[in-house]
Amino acid sequence: MIFSKMNHYILLCCLLSQSILFSQNKTIDKIIAKVGGEVILYSDWQEQVSFLKNKQNAFSEDNSCSILENILIQKFMVNRAKVDSIEIKDEEVEQQLNARIEQILAYFNNDYKKFEEYYGQTVSETRDRFKEDLKNQLLTERLQNKVIGEIRITPEETDAFLLEYQKLVFLILMLKWNYQKSFISPESMKPKRNLQKKN
Repeated sequence: MIFSKMNHYILLCCLLSQSILFSQNKTIDKIIAKVGGEVILYSDWQEQVSFLKNKQNAFSEDNSCSILENILIQKFMVNRAKVDSIEIKDEEVEQQLNARIEQILAYFNNDYKKFEEYYGQTVSETRDRFKEDLKNQLLTERLQNKVIGEIRITPEETDAFLLEYQKLVFLILMLKWNYQKSFISPESMKPKRNLQKKN
C-alpha cells in the first residue's frame, strides 16, 4: 500500500519538472509539490540541481527529473514515518551530524579552506544546511527497518518459492544444453577413424 502510492508520485515528477522549467525564469520560489504534510520548494530542488551541475561535466534535464523524483520519494517516506509516529531525537541527529562532518574534514586533512571551497560555505553553515536533511534520512531508514521487520514469511511460502526456483534452474539447464547442442559441428558428429597403422 505504501509503495503503490509512491509510484503515483514518481510518475508525476517528470511532468512537474517539465512544467516548472517553462516558468523558472519568472519564479523566485514556490511550492512545487506536496506529499502529505511535507512540501517541496522550488528553491530546494534547484539548490540540488545547481550543486550537481557544478560537480558533473555532463548534466541533462533527465538529471533534474531524477533529482525531483528522489526528493518526492524522500518526502513520501518522511511523511509516512511521521504518520507511523516514528521519532528521531535531536541528540541522535547531532551525534550523526558531528560524525559525518568530522569524516568529511578528515578527507580534506582538516583543511577548513578546502572544505569551504568544495561546499561553497563554512562548516557551521553546512551543519545548518544538512541538519534537517540528515533527520529526514534517519526517519526514512527507521521506516524502512520497520517495514522490513514486519515482513513475515510462512513455511508454505518458502516451499512454494523453492519449488519455483527448482523449476527455473531446471529450465535454465535445459536451455543451456539445447544451446550447446545447436552449436555442435557436423564434423564432431562423424565417427572417428582408427588412425593406428596395422602391424
